[in-house]
Formats: sequence, C-alpha cells, structure tokens
Amino acid sequence: MADSAIPAVVQRSVSQLEVAVSDLQKHIRLLTSPESLEALVLLSAADRAAYFLGLAKATNALFCLHLRTTGQSPEKHGVKSELERVNVYHDKVAHAIDRSTAPSRPTSAINLPAANRFIEHAVTDLTEEQKQKMRDISRGGKRSRTWVRNPDEGTTQTNKKQSVMEAAAAFLAQAAKDLVPIQNLQNNTPSDVTFFYEDPDSTKRSFFYDDADSPKR
Repeated sequence: MADSAIPAVVQRSVSQLEVAVSDLQKHIRLLTSPESLEALVLLSAADRAAYFLGLAKATNALFCLHLRTTGQSPEKHGVKSELERVNVYHDKVAHAIDRSTAPSRPTSAINLPAANRFIEHAVTDLTEEQKQKMRDISRGGKRSRTWVRNPDEGTTQTNKKQSVMEAAAAFLAQAAKDLVPIQNLQNNTPSDVTFFYEDPDSTKRSFFYDDADSPKR
C-alpha cells in the first residue's frame, strides 16, 4: 500500500505505538529476569504484595488494549470482573503499606505539675502547708526514688525512665504522704514496689509499705 494512502496522523500514531511497545518489552524482560525474581525475597511482605499487584494491573491493561485492537469492548468482556477483583486487593495492599510505614506512636508521659494543679483545685480543704509541699514536689524540691524488688537480683535501684503507671503511682504516693495518714495507704500500695520519701532538708526518711502487714523502715 502506498504511503500516500495512509494519513500522516495515522503514520505518526503507528510509529509512536511501535516505540511504546519496544519500551514495554524492555520493562517486561526486566521484571521477569532472574535477578528481579531473586530480589523479591529481600522485600517485605507488603512490598512483595505491591509488586505483584502492579504486575496484575499492568497485565490487565495490556489485555484490554489487545481487546480493543481486535474490535472487542473490555466493558463487555470477563476481564472487567477481574479488574474489579484486582482493585479490591489494591485497597488491602495500600492499607498494609500505610501500616508498615506509619511512624510509631509516641509514648505517654505524666505531667506532674499539671496533676498537682488538678489535685490542688479539686481538693478544696488543703492547708497552705500541704499546697506548698505539692508545689515542691512539682518543682522537684522533694523527690522520690523507686526501688523495684527483683526476685533474682534482690532489691536494685533503677534510674531508667519510669512507665506511666509507675510514675503515676510514685506521684500519688508522694502526695498521699503529705495529705493523709500513712496507715490509710497500707492496702493501696503495690506489693512489688517499695517507695520512700526523702526530704532534702531533713535526715529522716519515711518509708511506705510494700505489703499489707508491716511497714518498711
């Protein structure tokens, strides 16, 4: 067929199609090469799922193009239901990738000054001395130490960062020491943790109970 019988726009479209098909063949050879298949084992489960999902969508798109070149409509072909099934897995894979790349949640920490202010406003019958002691605790003027009883190593002091529950227990134990008689705490102090309250202005130390039977002095 003479070149003049084919419109120039069609010739340009055919040339562009040949270039696109050539590039596509290069990518397919790269994806199916032994090196690429061996590299799959180094990927995480979410990344491998994303790889196969992309491969399935590309295959589906190529088959739809094939149907159009043969005069068939992909909308009336069974490939449409397959594409819908692939799209369902697309949402699942996207969710898995988001979970694997999401930053870890920050750990919680108790705000001792804010807790002191809350207690000071909630308990209206505190004396000025009791309020001042609570402010001293907030500023760190009077500190507490936590001794954890280890059945294997005995009683050891830990300087590591306390958990939220331990910090809350230590704070409440300090506040209760200044606000209520110590005998009221015998049934509320954890049995596996021993707290003592140290006044930097005094040589005396008041120990809390580590069980319900006898105090530690």
